[in-house]
Parts: sequence; C-alpha cells; structure tokens
Amino acid sequence: MARAMRSAVIGAPIDDVWKTIRPFDGLPAWHPLCPDTQIENGESPLAVGSVRNIEQTDGQHFRERLLALSDAEHRQTYSMIEPPRTVSSMVTTMRLQPVTDGDLTFLLWTSEIAAREKEDEESFVGFVEDAYMTGIRSLQKIFGGGAAVS
Repeated sequence: MARAMRSAVIGAPIDDVWKTIRPFDGLPAWHPLCPDTQIENGESPLAVGSVRNIEQTDGQHFRERLLALSDAEHRQTYSMIEPPRTVSSMVTTMRLQPVTDGDLTFLLWTSEIAAREKEDEESFVGFVEDAYMTGIRSLQKIFGGGAAVS
C-alpha cells in the first residue's frame, strides 16, 4: 500500500476554509479539475454514506463515498468506488488544523492507495498528488496563503 500526501498553509481562518471544502459536492467551487460534482440519489452532501459523482476536466469520471465527516475535527474521509483498473482501493482524508500565528489554516490531504502492480501504484500516487496540489493552489488563490509544506 502506498501513501499520497500533500499539505499547505491556507491564508484564512479554519472555519472559512472548512465552509468551502466541507460540502461533499462542493468541489466545483474550489477545485479547477472538478467542474461538475453531483451527489447521487438525492442524498445530502453532508450525509455519511452519500456518493458523489465527479466529472473531471479531462473527461474522467470518479465516484466516491463519504465515510466520515467531523466538524469538531475539521476532517472528512472518503473512499473511491470503482477505482481505475490499475487501483484496488483508495481511502482519502482531508484534515484542517488551525495555525494560531496569524489565524491561518493548515491543510493535510492524504490517501492510502493499493494498486495491482507496484509501477501502477507509483504512477497513480503521482497523479493523485498532482491533483491535490492543483486543489491546494486554488484554495490558496481564493484565500491567500504560502507555499506548500510537502
């Protein structure tokens, strides 16, 4: 199993950033690679168990299930449903933490990825990390913020 990880400081208070990323169907508001995200079956975008269907700018479609949502911990965890053929499973967590010096937000975005072949795993981790950085850079553009930590 491999781990994809990206983190950064966002130039806004944690509650402001959380309001933006919290809705499970909210990707179009801040992630430029995901212009269309729909929650299936009329579920609430805040309901654990809801499934989102993401259409990316490159035409790829992904389905993900919300596994956990914690307002107290500013954290959401979700899994990929029907991952690409080379991937067995992927579970992702986005977590925010306050940076008290300046009222900023630290964002940590991680995924545990299992692929069928080692080469596929490394390639998919790179793809995922690039997508995370695109989203992080967009949040930094929206709210302000420094360079990514890792």
